[in-house]
Amino acid sequence: MYIKDSYYLKNGFKNLEKINPEFELKNWCFKISKTEKEITNYCFWANKSKHHTKYKVPIKNIVGTNHLRYCGKTWIEILGSLKKFNNHIWDKNTFLDLYKRNNITYSKYGDDYIIIGGGNHRSCIAKFFEFEYLECSVDEYSFDSELFDVFNQLKSRGLNPQESKHLRESIWYIKINDKKVSLFDFELVTPFINFYDNIEINIKNLLGKKINSIIGDNDDVTQYRIRNVEEFKTLKDDILKHKIKYGNTLMY
Repeated sequence: MYIKDSYYLKNGFKNLEKINPEFELKNWCFKISKTEKEITNYCFWANKSKHHTKYKVPIKNIVGTNHLRYCGKTWIEILGSLKKFNNHIWDKNTFLDLYKRNNITYSKYGDDYIIIGGGNHRSCIAKFFEFEYLECSVDEYSFDSELFDVFNQLKSRGLNPQESKHLRESIWYIKINDKKVSLFDFELVTPFINFYDNIEINIKNLLGKKINSIIGDNDDVTQYRIRNVEEFKTLKDDILKHKIKYGNTLMY
């Protein structure tokens, strides 16, 4: 449980006394709100969302907001920092009237909802009124399991893939033998993993190569830009070095 003595915390208790004096404090009151980027595995949620105009949002599943004023605060601190709190007399009837005036939009990631745009006052106060649902607009994101699996296959091989949003449409950056490799298309990633796995540390692959050329890092190439599967062969020596240097026993 997060408890920090602050102006917003004290003000949150005062505001809570005004709107719901019978409220019993719960653990969620002291949880720090999340932004969208703090959602677990954020970059693996699909870029395109399904939009719902009237969606029953469970109040208990509202976990955060993108509003800079409230980022990094607990819910009781958010209650104490609501800019327009004193503009209204907050009772349940007043709340329901204000709630209907303007729509609220949330982003939905699995069971978690993030406030986007307006609606921070109403969402926060709804939590402390202990309403069960609000009917609002929702942008629902789906988890890209294939993308997540491919990313972790690279990670398990010690290739240090770089996280970023829109990975399906972006260049993939990995490291082989501490050298930067750019895979210019998502469709190249799985074939690359297969190519990597088929490179074995054996006499055939090492035959005719000087030991220093295999275990050393004295070549001039510092990065690779791979645009098609034919270019995978340029990575063979560095894949061998990578496997020798970091061990060929990584779990995959």
